[in-house]
Amino acid sequence: MLRSIALLFAAAGALCQSAIAQPLADQNFEVTRLYGKPVQYEKSPSLAFGLDGRVSGRGGCNNYGAEYSTKAVKKRVRNSRRSKARTINVSTVRFRNISSTRMYCGPGSMVEGRFFSALRSARRYVLKDGSLTIYGARGRAPIMTLTKVAM
Repeated sequence: MLRSIALLFAAAGALCQSAIAQPLADQNFEVTRLYGKPVQYEKSPSLAFGLDGRVSGRGGCNNYGAEYSTKAVKKRVRNSRRSKARTINVSTVRFRNISSTRMYCGPGSMVEGRFFSALRSARRYVLKDGSLTIYGARGRAPIMTLTKVAM
């Protein structure tokens, strides 16, 4: 009996630790903008972040799944050559092993292709007030803007 209770607490602790380690865990989002342009398709791409480091959803018309990881890092930045460098906190995100169903999508294939491209190039994110903004490796402009949804 005591062993069962100990195992239950250990599992609950691991679940809580997973949610702390993955700030996006157990949240669902729909894409509103891709590469700065509004998504104008009947089924917006979506992301459902799991507690297990997996993300799933629809890419436009096909369903997909992938692995994701997040990490908080400190980065030194400088506004100009004359200013002093300062340290900021940056939240990174990576999506790996993306797989999807392969139904014919018609016009949705263009949205879906851009969405999967954005997932592959995602490097950092900002989560604020129910909005998730994802940035690529190079630019300061977001590659994806998403709104939190209940599922």
